[in-house]
This record gives sequence, structure tokens and C-alpha cells, in this order.
Amino acid sequence: MHDRTELALTPSRPLALLAAAPWVLPALLAWWLPAPLWARLALLALITMAAVRNALHQGWPGRHVGLRALHRQGPQLRVTLPDGQILSASPQAHSRLWGGLLWLSLRHGQGRHRLILCARQGLANCQGEPLRELTLWLRLGHRE
Repeated sequence: MHDRTELALTPSRPLALLAAAPWVLPALLAWWLPAPLWARLALLALITMAAVRNALHQGWPGRHVGLRALHRQGPQLRVTLPDGQILSASPQAHSRLWGGLLWLSLRHGQGRHRLILCARQGLANCQGEPLRELTLWLRLGHRE
């Protein structure tokens, strides 16, 4: 494993849809509520805003929202924000690797970001080798 990893993030429509998917069931339930139409529409608007926010921040990085890149050098992890600012970050314990997808939760000086990272063809929002290096580093407990 290299001492330095640069992981540039690009938008991925399939990952954005995956990030918004947990909001489908609440939207359906909101529509079938025994409430006036205006109340159901207001609730649907709130749920849609949450789904769009998840899709943009988690599955559509590299643009005006979300993160543009991850940088690891030794035990240090840094993130590049949309405005170009580079901040030190720390991965959170509830990050998960499942089915070739890395659900990564990071905390940094300006808050927190959650990302879905994948290098599989058709889903990819980053390159494979840097993602494997980052995943290995996370599994080893951020030690070198």
C-alpha cells in the first residue's frame, strides 16, 4: 500500500439514485396518509427535498455540493470541499463496506459528509486502485 492516496470524486447517477432510495417508502406512505391533499403534498415536498439532498451530497460528489476529493498521506486523511478548501477529516465508526460499495462517513472542521463510493463499471464515481487503498487503510484502523 502506498503512503499517499489521491481519490478524485466524480458524479454518478446510479449512486445518486441509490442515495435517494431510502426516501421512496416514506414518500409512498406520505401519499397514502388519511390527510387533506395540501398536507400530503407539503409532506411529499419535504421528503423530496431530503431525497434530493441525499442524492446530491452522497451520490453526486465533485460538483457544487458534496466533496471533490479525498487525500490520504500516512495516518492523515484530508478532504477537498467544493470551494477548494482542504480540511483534515476523520472517518466515523459507522462507515460500512458492502457489496463493492463504501458508505463513508467523514467528520471535518466544517461539519460532516456521507459518501457512497464505488469503482465498478457503470456505477463508478472514483478510480479503483485509490479506492482499494483507502478501503484497506480504513480496515487496518487508520494506522501505518
